[in-house]
Amino acid sequence: MAKHLRRFSRKFLPFIITGLTFLAAITVASFSLLHPQSVDAQQLSAGSGVTAPLVSFGATTWNAPTSYRGFMIDPLTFADPNSCNTAVEDPNSCNGALKELRAWNVNVVRWQMNVVGGRPLIDQVQEFAAQISSVTPYFRNAGIGIILDLHPPGSAGEAVHSALEQLSAARTQFVETWKFLANQFKNDTAIIGYDILNEPNMRVATWNTLANQTIQGIRTIDAFKPVILESVNGNPDRLRNLPTFAARDRVVYSFHMYHPLTYTHQGVIDPDGNGPKPLLPSRNLTSQVRKEAIEKLEGVRRWQREKQIRLYVGEFSVNRNAPGATDYLNLCLRKFEQYGWDWTYHAYRESPIWRLTEGDPSGLITVQQRLMANTLGPTFTIDATVTGTNISAMNSWTFYPQYYLAQYPDLRQAFGKNLDLAIQHWFASGVHEGRRPNPYFSAVPYLSRYADLRAAFGASNYTRAAEHWLAYGIKEGRNGI
Repeated sequence: MAKHLRRFSRKFLPFIITGLTFLAAITVASFSLLHPQSVDAQQLSAGSGVTAPLVSFGATTWNAPTSYRGFMIDPLTFADPNSCNTAVEDPNSCNGALKELRAWNVNVVRWQMNVVGGRPLIDQVQEFAAQISSVTPYFRNAGIGIILDLHPPGSAGEAVHSALEQLSAARTQFVETWKFLANQFKNDTAIIGYDILNEPNMRVATWNTLANQTIQGIRTIDAFKPVILESVNGNPDRLRNLPTFAARDRVVYSFHMYHPLTYTHQGVIDPDGNGPKPLLPSRNLTSQVRKEAIEKLEGVRRWQREKQIRLYVGEFSVNRNAPGATDYLNLCLRKFEQYGWDWTYHAYRESPIWRLTEGDPSGLITVQQRLMANTLGPTFTIDATVTGTNISAMNSWTFYPQYYLAQYPDLRQAFGKNLDLAIQHWFASGVHEGRRPNPYFSAVPYLSRYADLRAAFGASNYTRAAEHWLAYGIKEGRNGI
């Protein structure tokens, strides 16, 4: 998105938005479009995101189901680490935001390090690193991983891209900056990936060389955390220009989905780049818009199959005032889930143009929020327990139906590959029988290992054991297997 805002006017129309205006396009009935039965990839929910799942971003095979779903975040929300450790409920505070994100089953955020020209890159990044380090314990406890995103914003960041294109000293500093970040966060399990540059705005050859040097530099320090490599300008059509890396380099390829731009950015940008007007006119979600969006995503999918690489959609969005905006998001989300692409929505609370939480005077969760929540967790409900003390929270966080079927021949014989039946069996019988829901927890050894839990729950109350692990055991660092 930064590229578009660099190229076009940054003067926005006034937005007086209400939740009802934004949400008129669809009703709650549209949730059926996101039910697990309709999108195979959704049947594998996100992991718990606290121990092993947090550091597995990008580690699965290229065609594995979606694992990470979340938002880009404005660092200002988390500028005061003291607000992470209070009972403040305001979503604009650190604690309130984490609670809200956790309630939505978010397990990843893309943290924008908004660097600009005119100051040494390393100095700016050191300041961001200090801020991030102060809050990673709270993200870790919430089960939310952080992707570090070096993000030169709009026109203020244009000098960063220009320097990287023109100056070898700037490119050297860029590599050293990422080596600093890798050294700072290599052992921090809340940091799950390095997005080395947002929408790189330079020649393909320059970017490919710099990206290779940066990745190799990171790997001299951190051999494990995935590196996220964006195409030039985040353009999905430019993915084919990126170099191929060996599996040991653990590279996740990334693009941004704002297509067609004349639809997603209507009323936002100047199409000619010559001044604040005329802004892109209103455009309906016509069959042609749908066709263009689907063809773009299908083209990326064909390239992914050819290269057999892991993909992450770092940004996608649409002006919330656009006619049919919710249906457009639904279209994108269905494709991402169908293809098993990890994703982060632009943005959490950055701007009333894009965010989902603005303008509902009743304070109720809006239809678009429900749409997002349904995708974040297939069985998530608005009344779900935020603390995770109820076993019903396990489906959207730590129950892996494909793993469940793979472990038990009797279930495969009974259900075949039907993941819905596997989910139903887990809640009806499996949890009570002490069956294993994922690679990270097994109730039988969990109770055997901890005498305090046996004293509290008994030696065979596997349901209470699973609930304890989900609500407390993970955060306490208990061994789940």
